Amino acid sequence: MTSDNQRPPQRNEQATAQVDHTILSTRQWQGFDQVQLTPVDPRYSSALALEHLFLAIVVLTIATLVTMVILGLPTMLVLSIVSGLFIMLIITGFVRQAQSKRLAFGVCQHELLLQKGIIWQQRISLPYTRLQHVSLSQGPIERRFQLSTLKCFSAGSGSAEIDLPGLEKSQAEQLRQHLLTQAGLVADNVDTESEGITDGQ
Repeated sequence: MTSDNQRPPQRNEQATAQVDHTILSTRQWQGFDQVQLTPVDPRYSSALALEHLFLAIVVLTIATLVTMVILGLPTMLVLSIVSGLFIMLIITGFVRQAQSKRLAFGVCQHELLLQKGIIWQQRISLPYTRLQHVSLSQGPIERRFQLSTLKCFSAGSGSAEIDLPGLEKSQAEQLRQHLLTQAGLVADNVDTESEGITDGQ
């Protein structure tokens, strides 16, 4: 915990940052690529593969039953439909594996960063000043691989702004506690500054 003797310097630093309007040159800008991101747990690829295998079995079984039993289509047509679905599922599986290798995150001093996507790449930055709630979830396949999914909710948003799967269970809980602590510290600093401004008036 931060002691009372250390709080005034924090307020001074934040006050200085608020009144500092120095223009930065393009060479001073810090890009997203300059931050060393952390990839998700390698077991996430195995979890995705197992999940996709179950999905493929269910889809192909339903497609076979519907086309043969319910619709009564010719055998060759059924084989064509099922083969097409099989190829699509294989392609989708490879895409999901590639996406899992692209998925990475960064825990910075003032924000949480997330990188995901292959064709449509996304780079998300969630400042701790906007962080309101952090939750962990764990499906049956994730539980088998000791993995968890972390979700971060921001102010004014009903859905999760950051959805980060593939975290090792203990790491996910540690990260959740860290994010909540940082959000609490930011809120305390804002309240302290507001009280200081009110007293000054």
